[in-house]
Amino acid sequence: MRRRKIMLFAPCAVAAVVVAIFVLSTTNSQQIEYNSSALSIIRNFNTPDEEHALTTAESVDYTTITGNKRFDTKDSEDYKHPGTYISYVYAKFIDTEVLKYYQERYDYQQKQTNPKGVTLSYIANVTKLAHVHISNEMRDIYSSSHMSIVFYDPDKSTALPTKFMSPTDTTVYYKNQSKYQVLPSELDLTFSNCYVVEMKCQYSEYYGPTAAWWADAYQIVILDQNLVPVLICIYDAPRIVA
Repeated sequence: MRRRKIMLFAPCAVAAVVVAIFVLSTTNSQQIEYNSSALSIIRNFNTPDEEHALTTAESVDYTTITGNKRFDTKDSEDYKHPGTYISYVYAKFIDTEVLKYYQERYDYQQKQTNPKGVTLSYIANVTKLAHVHISNEMRDIYSSSHMSIVFYDPDKSTALPTKFMSPTDTTVYYKNQSKYQVLPSELDLTFSNCYVVEMKCQYSEYYGPTAAWWADAYQIVILDQNLVPVLICIYDAPRIVA
């Protein structure tokens, strides 16, 4: 049985508007709720080893590996100063500091009269595998074919769902003997005795019918048996502003 560590879930909805976006070669219905706050943080794992792998993936120094700052924003703290312009804050990847920032921002904003709605969702899944294969595959999306990065278990020994990422919107970092390098979009890799960690974080603030923003971060990290990240795939999610 798959264990789920649920930290907090607190929905309170009055009305909702659905924003559909293209993510990971699928269409996900995403909701920004009117006059509501919703918080959901879920970590799925089966064993203590998988939990440790997840904690490790959340603690990786992605700034050094990717060369990017955590956030794409002018000022991540201006929301604490009423009357000033509030910057949109988009995470470039997911780690403990990113999760801490959105958690603190959520706690602060949901107590204010404006924004009228604020949501935070984080879900992480980790699976230990004997083998995982990553390659490219054509997928039919909206009646047309698109290239996808595909993650799957060639042994079919676990319940790992096949995962897809868009190669044109995903940066892949591979650990060689001395450093991490960015790989081209054409992939054909197999890893043995590893952990596959999938992480997705979404945050939104709703101020009015034409005033809202949505931040979406998604990544897949493969760690070897020594919990060293050997492959990091970070999806560059679209910026949503209403």
